[in-house]
Amino acid sequence: ILPVHGYAAADFGRLAARWLGVGLVLHEHFADPRMPRYQGWADRALRGLTHRAIAVSGSTRDFLVNERHVPAERVRVLWNGAPLDEFAPVPREQALAVRRDLGLAHDHLVVGSVGRLSAQKGHRHLLDALPPVFAAHPQARLLLVGDGDEERPLRDQAGQLGLADRVVFAGHRSDVPAVLGSIDVLAISSLYEGTPLA
Repeated sequence: ILPVHGYAAADFGRLAARWLGVGLVLHEHFADPRMPRYQGWADRALRGLTHRAIAVSGSTRDFLVNERHVPAERVRVLWNGAPLDEFAPVPREQALAVRRDLGLAHDHLVVGSVGRLSAQKGHRHLLDALPPVFAAHPQARLLLVGDGDEERPLRDQAGQLGLADRVVFAGHRSDVPAVLGSIDVLAISSLYEGTPLA
């Protein structure tokens, strides 16, 4: 069985699966509002080469059937889930240790966002919204956890807004449960998402 995810993987994977004589399972995580037009054509031409498709929600199933042209009887929904035990609340002292590590005080109001720093995640809009919040709450800070190609532009934007000393760029962190415990307000500013893992 050849599992594929993503447009190029689906296109070339279906051809490879046919050539190899193996089954193909297409995984779709969200209904993409920006799906390239050519992809619909490719999906229509290759529809018979998708043996099964997995969708993580009802809307994703509908997207696979209506936009990606996968025959409905070949689509199965496996609900997206999160390992809740891994993200159970951490002890307060552990969360405060993360704050200290990041230069945040115990009495700061921490607004946080966890995810890659990319245009899709809309962090620039989050930054634009913060000046009145910071004016009303002098102890407020923004914590951005993640890395990506938007880091430099976001740092520049924070500086231009006069917020550089109130925005913490934490980079990639592997201790996300503890980081979440250190945040007072979780902000999701994405322009679009599939089934957000946050």
